[in-house]
Amino acid sequence: ETSGLASLDTDLVGLSFAHLDAEGKEQSYYVPTGHRLITDLEFVIEPEVALAALKPVLEDAKQSKCAHNAKFDCNVLSQYGVQVKGLIDDTMILDYILYPESQHGLKELALTHLNVEMQPITDLIGKGRKKITMDQVEVSAAAPYAAADAVATLRLQKKLRAVLEQPENEQLKKLYEDIEMPVMEVLCALEQAGILLDTDFLKDLSQDLESQLAGIEERVTAMAGESFNLNSPQQLSKILFENLKLPTKGIKKNKTGAYSTDIKTLEKLSAFHPMLDEILSHRQLAKLKSTYVDAMPLLLNPRTKRLHTTFNQTVVATGRLSSSDPNLQNIPVRTELGRQMRKAFIAKPEHVLVSCDYSQVELRLLAHFSEDPAFMQAFKDNLDIHTQTAKDIFDLPSLDDVTPEMRRIAKTTNFGIVYGQTAFGLSRTLNITNGEAKQIIDRFKSEYPGIESYMEATLAQARDKGYVETLFQRRRTFENINNPNRNLREFSERAAVNAPIQGSASDLIKLAMIRIQRWIESENLPIRMLLQVHDELVFEMPEDQVSQYLPEVLRQMEEVYTLNVPLRVDAHSGTNWMEAK
Repeated sequence: ETSGLASLDTDLVGLSFAHLDAEGKEQSYYVPTGHRLITDLEFVIEPEVALAALKPVLEDAKQSKCAHNAKFDCNVLSQYGVQVKGLIDDTMILDYILYPESQHGLKELALTHLNVEMQPITDLIGKGRKKITMDQVEVSAAAPYAAADAVATLRLQKKLRAVLEQPENEQLKKLYEDIEMPVMEVLCALEQAGILLDTDFLKDLSQDLESQLAGIEERVTAMAGESFNLNSPQQLSKILFENLKLPTKGIKKNKTGAYSTDIKTLEKLSAFHPMLDEILSHRQLAKLKSTYVDAMPLLLNPRTKRLHTTFNQTVVATGRLSSSDPNLQNIPVRTELGRQMRKAFIAKPEHVLVSCDYSQVELRLLAHFSEDPAFMQAFKDNLDIHTQTAKDIFDLPSLDDVTPEMRRIAKTTNFGIVYGQTAFGLSRTLNITNGEAKQIIDRFKSEYPGIESYMEATLAQARDKGYVETLFQRRRTFENINNPNRNLREFSERAAVNAPIQGSASDLIKLAMIRIQRWIESENLPIRMLLQVHDELVFEMPEDQVSQYLPEVLRQMEEVYTLNVPLRVDAHSGTNWMEAK
């Protein structure tokens, strides 16, 4: 139990344990370390005193342990100089491997698997404006609550382990023990390392964005003929649909009865008035300013003066990692502002950031799974896959005849195929007719028949078994794959085609992270893995030793698994993430 939710910037309030005694009975305990309200009959033990006694057990690799959301516990204890070893199970990850589509919170799992309704934390700390923190809760109330959590974890481990040990789950067990549990420890190292921020740069960027937003507001006011609050949906709705009389056909209304002004609506209306593009820009800039530029300095850890994002391992059903506080995956990659924001992530003195990015890994996996000869050959010959695809679908004599526009269409088609895009979807993305989009897709299918066969086989498996699998047999289930509701069914079909590819990409980078981190730790190297974003790993290395260590990092990433086509990694370095990207 802690005083807050930031695992590397919080105080330890107490620890709970549960185990089976010699007779096989459950015993649970609570060690209070940071409660502020102590009655005459209660006591607390100073965290340093309690952990001095517990450290030998917590750091004993031979003493098997299980936790729920172990990464949080390990991070909290790392602040007190305790490096937990001997973790054999994390019930949150166990449930995620077995049931990726469900919720993995301890209370939900206790209800689902043990039929036990546990006491909600709001009973202790309240909610809303009257909410308190755990260190303000009396020991007598905290002890049974915390001890019950430990007992539930113990019971869940037994129950979920029994499912994992069943013969039909042999591959899932391998995935759990060889990838998911080891990568959890790597994520602990990444989170504890953190990354430096250039706060002066962010302050300047914030002021620049402020003036850009003011400029947009001036232009919009001039177009509207009156001033109004761009952030007010009601005022904006009035301007668009009453004053400017923009078309309302197909526009939904919100609870107040006003026409919606959400992003999709604004994009739909952008063809009818130049004000819409300005408003869309305003939305994007304002969101990035508040979510990242202004928020990131507030997230700096006061002790380390570094930013410690949280990597979420059990959120995305395909196996992808996500991140929060801040969400690094939502920083736009292709916009100038996104690039500018990456400039704020910097290396410490005499070091550089090194970005190692898997090149077109999902398309390489598509080639591997489909075994399409032409698609595989392009990667084996180290050709630009989008240029090659353009040559094939436009039936051109040579790669030199491919124009930038043709390559753009081919690139959109390649990635669209990976995500199960329809002709309608492709036509909207490329701004062409449905017929033209269908022609491009049909041509793609005829040029690469192996890909079409792979997609059909994947859908057949999903319809027959209700799930698909990655390279490492990670499963993604689809309840609606045979649903008579067309929208639900088609959404599941698109996701089923993509899941083995996206899930395999995530499995590969996790495996690479495990191997590289083990190499760093075994050799005690002066390099640190700091971030994982999509298919990219970011390292901090001494500037004068990049040539010494980078080749081995690249080798480990490219040789992590043997596909039918080679894996390739692009690497760049710089004093900040933008330069390294």
